[in-house]
Amino acid sequence: MDAVPGMTSDRRGAKVRGGFKLQKNEADPSIWRLYHLDEDPGETTDVSENHPKLKAELIAAFNEYANGL
Repeated sequence: MDAVPGMTSDRRGAKVRGGFKLQKNEADPSIWRLYHLDEDPGETTDVSENHPKLKAELIAAFNEYANGL
């Protein structure tokens, strides 16, 4: 699995895997957006609805990483 370790600071977070990036909303940390970087390098279109399983997996991976800090 090609993965970049999760990154976090205060209220921000991101997780990247296989051309997808999960980004936590800075203003509302309960909101996560999923971007397909290969098709949308400017991160303008949230594709969460098209990839709910991947979004859930990346949120779990990010939380596991963040809890280990």
